[in-house]
Amino acid sequence: MAKINTALLLKIGAAGAGAVLVAWLVLALFLSTESPKSKSVSDENHCPDCGRQLPKAYVGTGQCPYCELEALTKGKPAKPKRGYGSGAFNPLVPGSLIALLSILGGIHLGLAYRKRRAQVEDLPRFYFSCPKCKRKLRYRARQGGKFAMCPLCHGPIIFPKVPPPEKRWVRFKRWVTSVGRQRQVQNAEK
Repeated sequence: MAKINTALLLKIGAAGAGAVLVAWLVLALFLSTESPKSKSVSDENHCPDCGRQLPKAYVGTGQCPYCELEALTKGKPAKPKRGYGSGAFNPLVPGSLIALLSILGGIHLGLAYRKRRAQVEDLPRFYFSCPKCKRKLRYRARQGGKFAMCPLCHGPIIFPKVPPPEKRWVRFKRWVTSVGRQRQVQNAEK
């Protein structure tokens, strides 16, 4: 089974969510179904259609009892409750899209940090004593042969070069010979 690349999936998801956000902005700004006329009344205490003051029971509901009565007397159905119309004008749409982009970005950064941290931790560390103060210093293979300063005495240090890593077979052979020597010593003591 093929290994799933989560970073690539997150990038594709973030690009898709960004495309949806841009599409929503285009739909909300350019394809608006509402007429661009300016509304004379903009507070919740007045009807946006007729401009009359609303009774306290109707404030904030988006319904005007006067407009409903006029619609009933003319034989027209009452206007539906005023809302955001289509989903494009709902304030939850951009908020949820931005939240989705933020979550995907956060997951991506977390995975990238974890991957980088795993790469750094996999590198072997070597130890060297400062010739001046004898402090034990650790360094990585890439620092071998380079100049540094001791953090304690500020003396100059050149880390020794690290020998190339041994192959498994060589290590195994060395282990076998050491075990053989230990057995020879044990047999000689008996």
